Amino acid sequence: MGRPSMPGDMGKPVSIPADRLEESKDKFKIHQFNLVASDIMSLNRTLPDYRIPG
Repeated sequence: MGRPSMPGDMGKPVSIPADRLEESKDKFKIHQFNLVASDIMSLNRTLPDYRIPG
């Protein structure tokens, strides 16, 4: 790829830092998704292609 792997790149899991776990839980209760993980991931990340060859 020519660039370092970023959090969430190619569907890799995102690790939440220990000092942000409580914030992550609180925001999940409000928004119903992991806003902290979303903020850590790059907006322009690469995702795997799951299409069935046909």
